[in-house]
Amino acid sequence: MSVLKKTTIAVLSVAVIAGSVSASFAEKRGGGRAEMRFEKMDANSDGKLDFAEFSAPLIERFEGLDADSNGVVTKAEIEALETEKKGEKRRAMRIAKRFDLDGNEEVTRAELENRQQKFFALMDKNDDGFATLDEMPKHAKKRGDRKGKKERGDRG
Repeated sequence: MSVLKKTTIAVLSVAVIAGSVSASFAEKRGGGRAEMRFEKMDANSDGKLDFAEFSAPLIERFEGLDADSNGVVTKAEIEALETEKKGEKRRAMRIAKRFDLDGNEEVTRAELENRQQKFFALMDKNDDGFATLDEMPKHAKKRGDRKGKKERGDRG
C-alpha cells in the first residue's frame, strides 16, 4: 500500500471519528437546551405543559410588540421598535409574517393563538391536553430537516 493511500485512509478515518464525536456532542447540547426551555415554560413544575404554559412566551412577546395594546401588532409597530438586541426587528418581522394568516401586514392575537393551538395539538401526540418533554420535537431532528434538497437526496 502506497504512502498516499495510507495517508488518505488515515485522514478519512480521523474525519469520520471527528464527525461522529461532534454529532454526538451536538445532540447532547440540543437536548439540554430543549430541557431548559421546557422547564422554563413549565410554570407549575408538573413535568407537562398545558396550552397556557406553552403559549405564554409568545403571548408575552406579542404583548411587548403591541405598542398601543389594541390586540393587533402592525408592521409600523415592529418598525418603531427600539431595541439594542441585534436582529430583534428582523426576528419580529419573520414572526409577524408567519402568523399573519390574512396577509394584511397585521397580526391579531386571535391569529397568533390559532397557530399556537395547531402547533400545540401536533406536539400533544397522545391527545391528553398536555405536552411532555418526550413529545417535544428533538433539536437534532429539526436541524436535519433544514438541510437543502440536494443534501437530502430529493430531486426537484
